[in-house]
Amino acid sequence: MKSRAINRETIKNRIIQAAVSEFSKKGFINARIDSIASYTGINPSRIYYYIGNKENLYCHVLTYVFETVADNLLQPLFSLIEELEYEPDMKLALLIYSMAISNNFTPVRYLRRINSHDYIDGRNSTQKYMSKYLDKYFYSTEKFLKEGISTGRFEISDTSMFILNICSIRKTGTTYNQNSLLPGSESKQYLEIPYNHSREFVFKSLAPAGKTIAIPEPDDDKKMMFKTLIHSIQMHK
Repeated sequence: MKSRAINRETIKNRIIQAAVSEFSKKGFINARIDSIASYTGINPSRIYYYIGNKENLYCHVLTYVFETVADNLLQPLFSLIEELEYEPDMKLALLIYSMAISNNFTPVRYLRRINSHDYIDGRNSTQKYMSKYLDKYFYSTEKFLKEGISTGRFEISDTSMFILNICSIRKTGTTYNQNSLLPGSESKQYLEIPYNHSREFVFKSLAPAGKTIAIPEPDDDKKMMFKTLIHSIQMHK
């Protein structure tokens, strides 16, 4: 009985993995169970048996993608930032840097594509998963901003809207090999350029009225610490 249960979970995981790729490429409306079945070598009727209908399979995919990004990437990332007890502007700079270098993390790409398709299709299915899995990190980022506001470093009227703007910033067409994250490797063209654009935009937007703001630049040791973390996550995804 135990081996049968393990085999069932193995099959379900194969289906979900294939479905993640299918839904991220085509969205819910255009995704096909037959395509998923063909990719996995599993009869379509067995997919319905193990998972249920297309809607149920989509829920499994959303759970998998959001849970993976939250647990495997965001949790260790925010834990490290909090543990280091830096000033709020440095915390924010390191968060932006980490977002830039994790841009090619496969589950992040899947999440972005699925969310985009979901919005275009008018489904808004991803909203409740964002609330469930990502809100705690949203509030952690808001805490960085409020710390900066309380010390006079930042000035912003709506922290929640500002965070949404940060999340929307990304350098399209920027890809790199996982080996570019290896300690000692050089790939400034791909890692530093999108980070510097984002960092400059964010901190200039946070400058108190009538003042200029010193844009923090993490030193090489700090960057290497986060590169090593992201590389470790990539290797164990």
